[in-house]
Amino acid sequence: MSLGIGIGLRIKAGGDGYGPELFTLLNAASLINEANAITGFSEEGLNGAGANEFISQGVEVYNKSYALKTDANDTPTGNCRIYIDLQAAPFNFVNGEEGRIIFYSRHIGSGSTWKAGFGSNSLGLITELMDIYSANVTWLKYNHDWVHDGNFRYLIYREASAQNNGGIYLDAISIRKKL
Repeated sequence: MSLGIGIGLRIKAGGDGYGPELFTLLNAASLINEANAITGFSEEGLNGAGANEFISQGVEVYNKSYALKTDANDTPTGNCRIYIDLQAAPFNFVNGEEGRIIFYSRHIGSGSTWKAGFGSNSLGLITELMDIYSANVTWLKYNHDWVHDGNFRYLIYREASAQNNGGIYLDAISIRKKL
């Protein structure tokens, strides 16, 4: 028989001081609502003209059955990118809130470097998180903590060279707020 004795400790969700998962969209890169979909992201220059694409696919994955794929290797368009608004639902970040993002990425293996980062608009990166080089053909984990303000409104993955080509896979995206 065990006795429960309360000593005033409070354990927070996840044990790391961050709340529940906010990336709850039905999406190929979702940890908890994985679906064969690109829900929540917008794209520029990856709308299917030629082989330029932003899709959900199930061939190259890190976790579960699907992952997101960008590919700008055919008929390249400048500033190809995908992005998501962190001030919109289901994230609803406001200035001063602390956030944590974790994701896995890899390059498609040809073409130019892509960058991941935050920006105040959907085009420019104000805070760069990582470069994803053509040599990065295995899955890499990335995590970053930030204090939200207008410079962190959009999470952006974009082509980063004058060649406007290359592509990446993204999977297992986690976005949470500090409690």
